[in-house]
Amino acid sequence: MYREDFSNDNLNENKDGIEKENSIVTTKYTEIKPSKTKKKQGIGKVMAGIAGVLVLSLISGGIGAAVTYNMSASSTKSQTTEANNLYQTLSSTSDKPLVVTEVVKNAENGVVAITAKVKSARTGVGEAAGSGFIFSEEGYILTNYHVIAGSNDIIIQFKDGNTANAKVINFDEELDLAVIKVTDDISMPAVLNLGNSSLVVTGESVVAIGSPLGSEFIGSVTSGIISSAQRQLETETGVHNFLQTNAAINPGNSGGPLLNMKGEVIGINSAKITGGVEGIGFAIPIDTAKEKIGDLLKPIVTLGIEPRDITEEMSKQYDLNVGVYIVRVSNGSAAQEAGLRNGDIIIKADGKKVKTSEALKAALDKHKSGDTMKLTIIRDGEETTVSVQL
Repeated sequence: MYREDFSNDNLNENKDGIEKENSIVTTKYTEIKPSKTKKKQGIGKVMAGIAGVLVLSLISGGIGAAVTYNMSASSTKSQTTEANNLYQTLSSTSDKPLVVTEVVKNAENGVVAITAKVKSARTGVGEAAGSGFIFSEEGYILTNYHVIAGSNDIIIQFKDGNTANAKVINFDEELDLAVIKVTDDISMPAVLNLGNSSLVVTGESVVAIGSPLGSEFIGSVTSGIISSAQRQLETETGVHNFLQTNAAINPGNSGGPLLNMKGEVIGINSAKITGGVEGIGFAIPIDTAKEKIGDLLKPIVTLGIEPRDITEEMSKQYDLNVGVYIVRVSNGSAAQEAGLRNGDIIIKADGKKVKTSEALKAALDKHKSGDTMKLTIIRDGEETTVSVQL
């Protein structure tokens, strides 16, 4: 996947601890090239010895399990017509291209700086910084997933310096896409039109707007050309298509718009290649995002736990109940509100046995936001049932 180097409870950290504001890690990309011709132990020790933390993200729209702090439910398939009615598509009144100053004037108020606070049980609170852009009057904002990954609180800043609170609506970790929404009762200063990245040609002029290095640089503008309209790159999740540009794209630009000379968004700036290479930046084609908008607009349903499976073998060896062990409960999550604790073992969901995280996911998939889910747990050797409002 193409995102900053965040994983599990090390989100937004470097080797020295929590990553400070304005210290942002970029992701290295690799271009595709043609191939060449038995003693019992305490529960704490048991869990510490299990290889690999299984952290599920069960997200709306049928996107599979992935590494994150939330266990989430998938929802039904996207309703494309409804999504198309929500965001603004291109509607140019003239084929005459604008100059850079005109593109910036028309778009800059629709670009925001994003500060995402991430709480880690091990190291405290850190911050991630990035950019995003408003694509609907209802306050929906597109950005990169890695900008908001694991966040507990999100603050956005507009070009005029005003700030507002926002929340995560949904995300696609594999594509590095996320939709957040302004939660304050305010009007949006501008809404950007989504263009058509399939019409982009190599050599055409583009403009990138964002907040390199943080909100103090909000509204920074760079310009250049499309160096390649169809660049395939290999990321951690496979091969993906990108727009390649020589417009400077720095870490804090992640999530900001790449605009054509009609002022339409044709890409979502992702990250600049590290290693001292200048003049090479990449953006996710806007058509990729448009295909996912329907799913990303559906609120994600989460428990907010970090789970590990207790298998039959482990159960016999360590005299534990088979089920889903809660390694950590996320702050402010549905699980925390319901009183679930680190160390609880989930053995039933809505009255049915669950032996694995996948089984728990399947039970969660049947619910929507606002539903109540009953979980039977083992705590200190005692069985009890907890009601969780999702």
